Amino acid sequence: KQYDRATEYQRQALALREEIGDKDGVARTRGALGELALVAGDTTGAIRMLEQASALARELQSSLDEADQL
Repeated sequence: KQYDRATEYQRQALALREEIGDKDGVARTRGALGELALVAGDTTGAIRMLEQASALARELQSSLDEADQL
């Protein structure tokens, strides 16, 4: 039950972060959802969320690297 509640809170947080354009928060929240899915035994869901989190983190790092070069 606690994982279900935590997952619901993370989903709500994800929706809010996407709405306000908080890409870093979106990446972190997707990572948290992936970890929760893994603990709950949902390997497929975990992989999907963690891949999305990783892709967004790489995108954000690329943007930071570009900004550092300016």
